Amino acid sequence: MGASPLVSIIMPVYNSEETLLRAVHDIQRQTYENLQILLIDDGSTDSSLSMLYKLSEEDSRIQVATKVNGGPSSARNLGLDMAEGEWIAFHDSDDWMEPYAIERMVDGTKWGACEMVVANFYRVWNGRYHVKGRGSDSLVSREEYVRGMASRPSDFFYAVSWNKLMKRSIFEEHGLRLDETVRYGEDHLMMTKYLSYVRHVFILGEPLYYYLDRPGSLLHQGMTPLGFVRNRLTIFPGYRSLLKDTGVSRGVKGKARLAAFFVTPSTDGTLLPLDESQIPS
Repeated sequence: MGASPLVSIIMPVYNSEETLLRAVHDIQRQTYENLQILLIDDGSTDSSLSMLYKLSEEDSRIQVATKVNGGPSSARNLGLDMAEGEWIAFHDSDDWMEPYAIERMVDGTKWGACEMVVANFYRVWNGRYHVKGRGSDSLVSREEYVRGMASRPSDFFYAVSWNKLMKRSIFEEHGLRLDETVRYGEDHLMMTKYLSYVRHVFILGEPLYYYLDRPGSLLHQGMTPLGFVRNRLTIFPGYRSLLKDTGVSRGVKGKARLAAFFVTPSTDGTLLPLDESQIPS
């Protein structure tokens, strides 16, 4: 695959023995094969690390690193330090994606001067799902993307890292890393920085990633009313700067967009039953 760019997929792992094989096999079965699979153990105390080493023996594309527990941001940062690909993708150890997901996203990078590809996704909750995202395939300017983010500031589609393909050169040239002191919302904080160096974004209207929303996750632990406000206050300076740079915060409507950041909730449509055939073995 000489003409195909290398994609580095970074997966933090912490006590993930129940879902780990499914997540890694999901990456290995991708129709796009030119992958560097970076599995970063974040101080697991179960059998995750031994499972990772066994997986690496079976697939030369897999590289394993282990570190003292410091949270998913620190694990992702180590992955970024190790990454060699032209493009970066993030994957969580309990999620999965369509077998053609990376291939579709790499195809999206061929549209103009695109520095990021964003795909619709499935939010999975208690055996049910809802498709999250926007529209059909389209190449949009940074300004248009940020306007969409401002209209739905709590929507994962715009702010998380795992439904995106991003250029490693932007991370390296501008020293971008995740803030390891932020417990939740670290993706959103990173995205406001990354978008400062983007001109165009290609949006894939097809849902490709299955995000497993678990009640016990860090996100839900932090989303008390007080936790939500603290999270917003942490992210807001970068968010405000991004809206200012793109002109999205100008005028009365722009000021309303800034204020909406603190009060606009994420919304879902009708949840549908998840078919067992949608879950990889």
